Amino acid sequence: DGALTIDTQWSGTLNGRVETDWNSDFAIAAHIINDSHSISYAYDGDGLLTQAGALILARHAGNGLLTGATLGGLTTSQDYNAFGELEGFGAQQDGSTLYGVTYTRDRLGRIRTKTETLQGQTSVYAYDYDAAGRLTAVRENGAVTGSWDYDANGNRIGVDGTANGTYDEQDRLLQYDAPARPRPSGAIGYVIDGQDRRIGKTRDGELIQGFLYKDQLNPIAELDGEGNLVAVFVYGDKANVPAYLIQIDPETQAETTYRILSDHLGSPRLVVAVETGVVAQRMDYDAWGVVTRDTNLGFQPFGFAGGLYDSATGLVRFGVRDYDPYTGRWMGKDPIGFEGDDSNLYGYVIQDPLNWYDPEGKARKGGNKERPKNPNKRTPPEHRRPSVDRERNIGHPEGEEHSRRPKGGFKPRGRIFPMPLIIDPCLLDPSLCNPYYPLDLPPSC
Repeated sequence: DGALTIDTQWSGTLNGRVETDWNSDFAIAAHIINDSHSISYAYDGDGLLTQAGALILARHAGNGLLTGATLGGLTTSQDYNAFGELEGFGAQQDGSTLYGVTYTRDRLGRIRTKTETLQGQTSVYAYDYDAAGRLTAVRENGAVTGSWDYDANGNRIGVDGTANGTYDEQDRLLQYDAPARPRPSGAIGYVIDGQDRRIGKTRDGELIQGFLYKDQLNPIAELDGEGNLVAVFVYGDKANVPAYLIQIDPETQAETTYRILSDHLGSPRLVVAVETGVVAQRMDYDAWGVVTRDTNLGFQPFGFAGGLYDSATGLVRFGVRDYDPYTGRWMGKDPIGFEGDDSNLYGYVIQDPLNWYDPEGKARKGGNKERPKNPNKRTPPEHRRPSVDRERNIGHPEGEEHSRRPKGGFKPRGRIFPMPLIIDPCLLDPSLCNPYYPLDLPPSC
């Protein structure tokens, strides 16, 4: 419908369909998956999302920030500081706390301490940074659990005081001594569609998993190897990870709803059955996204910072690139080059994985600073999207980002040669040419 996408269909290795309905304000009113499952959306007078499927969202009346969400008997709440940065988050099931976390920050807005209560167990974490803002150490309950050293261009050359990485002059990894990591059984492959989205996973050439997308970045449905719809994902409180999922039995078509409780980056921590309150999955991570605990391997496909997590390889897919949390770097160069705001084209979020994330695989975003985006807002055409060439307003540490490129004014096209500007002096002061002016008309100079 003009610039609005109303129907997306996949055919070939994977088959599926996602339809999109729009309201009169050009916001998404509903998604329909494979002609069988529909997700509807509602908004307030300011165009902010207030309901996604069965999820009810509450917002601050003055600034629109999300203050809580309700799905069945499971409720969440969150608080912010004066700069709009997340200060605390809590999740309760019928009054019983499942997950709670509070943050303290330094003057740059970086997380310095985190107090986390998960399934009744509380831990306190502290974080250190170097002069370049790179994460250098993590302490849990006072004990150092990780430390890192870097070279001049941000490559990780030491872990816990031991040298374990060597790189060439182009920051390409030559050798790395990594801890034990997953070893896949069989040959793992991936299916990429024409928009650079991962839509399938294969083992020894056979499709075992598929995804349908609602936009460029976010899967809205999961398929099994036979093409059956096995899960629907509903986004609401975060733009990069679903708020909940509906699991579908391919044989009986029975449905079970699970709430995904994620941290400030979008990493799932608990997946909870809404009807019973039973925790179906718990996931823990180290600072760089290595999964240190997964109580239900492969139960749902999302991992560190909301990316697509492959438990067979340990890799996390963000947009157009794969991230390796074991080395703390991308598997390939940044496709937009140095416009990604890092001189190291393999570096992950300027080596600060606690405060930043990169859902597109191109440029970092503030996991703790950005106001949550409307996950159903229409993406503008490519030529109208803002440049990623952005910088902080140094006048204030929490200032808005702005483009380095000038706005407005004369925009020359092609090659312009400088020419002298000649102005007739008589036009400025006619008396220079006629001393009797203004009693007489000025002669031409």
